[in-house]
Amino acid sequence: MIIQGGRGTGWSAGVNEENRLITEAVNTSAEHHVNHYSRLSFNSVFEITTENVATRCFYYLKNSDDTDISVEGLTIALDKATEITVELGNIGDPDSGTAVTPVNLNVGSGNVADGTFEVGEDLGNAGATLTGGATCERYVYTAALQSTTLNFEQDIIVRKNSVLTLWSSVAQVKVQGTLIFNYHNVGFAI
Repeated sequence: MIIQGGRGTGWSAGVNEENRLITEAVNTSAEHHVNHYSRLSFNSVFEITTENVATRCFYYLKNSDDTDISVEGLTIALDKATEITVELGNIGDPDSGTAVTPVNLNVGSGNVADGTFEVGEDLGNAGATLTGGATCERYVYTAALQSTTLNFEQDIIVRKNSVLTLWSSVAQVKVQGTLIFNYHNVGFAI
């Protein structure tokens, strides 16, 4: 049997005694491929103390790129007990935020994250400026927490012009974290 390559050449394929194709292959994760080949993997590092009233939005992400954002997870540390929620699809604009510049994890690539990334004490203005979001993840902490990594088991896909926000249920909690994401469409060759 001849297997044709994409360059117009072909090679004979070996088959073992169980009629299985003999191969030597390179296997890599989609995340590694996106970082190494596409150079579109980012970490968004932030630190904020929420306002003195409970249930405040402290992180805002809006994708401006045609390519989907795949949010892989979150590393977080807290100085007191709180509940952290992840919401999707909020409508409105963040209030009085500070821009955060995500760091490209492929050093020297020159690629930048295309979107709005903000951190603030109360980006939702007590729910007045950011509304309609659906909670997709909830983490309850009964005490202060040293850095821990949360993996979004199915990843969170944020399409163009879609929003992801992070909220705290407790007033004046110091939150330090890293949102881990990449730009990746299903159509990309892996």
